[in-house]
Amino acid sequence: MWISRTPEEVAKWNAAAAREARTHGFFVAGLSWLGITVVLAGGWIASRWGVAAQDSVAGGSFWSRFPIFAVLGLPFAYWFFRRESRSELERSLHMTICPKCDTAGEGDAEADCDCGGAFVLQSSVRWADEPASQE
Repeated sequence: MWISRTPEEVAKWNAAAAREARTHGFFVAGLSWLGITVVLAGGWIASRWGVAAQDSVAGGSFWSRFPIFAVLGLPFAYWFFRRESRSELERSLHMTICPKCDTAGEGDAEADCDCGGAFVLQSSVRWADEPASQE
């Protein structure tokens, strides 16, 4: 059954959501940064129909160009990290659930559910197993 969280539990949930959002941002931005750096250092070019390799690339070997593009790509990676972290945190903070029928939603806090219940923020409730009945 769903029960209300205490203020301390809500604070812990928010901290965990922020931590999860940062991890998501690091992962997505890191993979994007690495992929773009490898593609640019490899001398690949993007076209309308996909990515194609160039035949000759000025400026030395892949390993001599890699650090240059890695450094030049850091501001983009930082921007992408912040953007992804913010959007993931917003999504987490707007997750809702109907305690009556366990239907999940997003961004519809305090709206009526089809079952007759009302959606509440997931940060405000938690699942607790019902105590075993004594016979």
